[in-house]
Amino acid sequence: MKKCGEAIGRFIVKHKIFVVIVSILLLIPSVFGIVKTRVNYDILVYLPDDIETMKGQKILEEDFDMGSFALCAIEDMQPKEVVQLEDELKNINGVNKVVSANDLLGTTIPLEMLPSDIIDSFQKGDTQLMMITFKDSTIAIEAIR
Repeated sequence: MKKCGEAIGRFIVKHKIFVVIVSILLLIPSVFGIVKTRVNYDILVYLPDDIETMKGQKILEEDFDMGSFALCAIEDMQPKEVVQLEDELKNINGVNKVVSANDLLGTTIPLEMLPSDIIDSFQKGDTQLMMITFKDSTIAIEAIR
């Protein structure tokens, strides 16, 4: 085993220019592979259509126009800024609805007017949750772009 390692080492040292050229040539197709490969985060596409999870997903998509959802944590934003962010997110292709705490009362009434157990479900300190629903499956390609 030691002799094999030494032989490989000697070959690399003796033919270093050749090794560098081969490495660069092999790097070219790998760059094309990286650019052309899409990462699919939607595990549902790998499941069979006849299981309960897929049946439920079809009901969400067809009856409720809700292919999936994501939660977004928002920090240090004023209510008017949150509403502006909601409007920007609504304009993204593939986004169905955007819901935040401001949708309950608006921006003129303070959130402290709500019972504390309701506030605790979507806000902690200066961070609040925003729910984004997509028209298509778990991660809509249009929304990612």
